[in-house]
Amino acid sequence: MTDWIFALSLFLGGLLLSTASITEQALPSTELDALKTLYSSTNGPEWKIKECVKLHGGSPWDQESAACFWVGVKCATSSRSSMAVVELNLSSCGLNGRVPAEIHQLTQLTLFDVGHNSLNSSIPNELYQLTDLKQLDF
Repeated sequence: MTDWIFALSLFLGGLLLSTASITEQALPSTELDALKTLYSSTNGPEWKIKECVKLHGGSPWDQESAACFWVGVKCATSSRSSMAVVELNLSSCGLNGRVPAEIHQLTQLTLFDVGHNSLNSSIPNELYQLTDLKQLDF
């Protein structure tokens, strides 16, 4: 019986450590800054966050949680960096304003969806620098 409890505690301890390493793995500062700039230039405090969480999952964009857990943000480990934003899906989240040029700092972005919002700008030319981008809804 003691062996079973010991094995279970080792398993649970390992599970907690692996979860901690995922949450602690940080984005490069350039990518984090690009996300923060997007938030501020699209009037982030006024986003329809409850609806957005229902649509896309995740947590509100704030300093308390890791950016890879923010609503609409999907990250992955890559060969070019330890962690990178690969998808940004903020459709129907109440964004208004403009998509900033800094969005090109998300160099491994494959999906960028900001459709069904009130953006008052055209597609930034810098988006064309994202060679991995496969899906765009603006």
